[in-house]
Amino acid sequence: MSDTGDFSNINAGPNLRDETDLTGMDIADAKEYVLSYISTLKETQRALKVLSEELALWQSRVKFAQERGREDLMSAARMKETELSDKYARLSVEEKELSGKVQTLMENLKRLKAGFTPTVDAEQLAAELDMMTGGPDKIADDIKEEETMAELEKLKQRMKDEGSV
Repeated sequence: MSDTGDFSNINAGPNLRDETDLTGMDIADAKEYVLSYISTLKETQRALKVLSEELALWQSRVKFAQERGREDLMSAARMKETELSDKYARLSVEEKELSGKVQTLMENLKRLKAGFTPTVDAEQLAAELDMMTGGPDKIADDIKEEETMAELEKLKQRMKDEGSV
């Protein structure tokens, strides 16, 4: 900050985060954050539309007062028109900034979604499950294998007996 009263860098610093930076957010929080910006943009666009209509009304009033030769009314209407025109210009700049931020946020959200990897490691989860349950049931597998082999032997014997008869 300089001695001339320039406060343009008042928020600059190592902890200042870019408003469009979604790093460190999970997808749900990032979506909510982006939606808040979209909502603000839509509100600003609605306000611009209303302001535009109001500005057109006051411009017609200036013209009407001028046609009637009413300098007093024309002067008051021009003041109101100038006030609304200034407000419209400021709101237009804000709308353009918000629109740019929303576009950047949407791109960043897409990148965040594309780079999202589940935090669950399937192999680690399976290993933990094995540890809790004692692992796969080897005895049951061995018994099933023996039963299958016994059935196979019976089938072979029956086929052999039928072939020799």
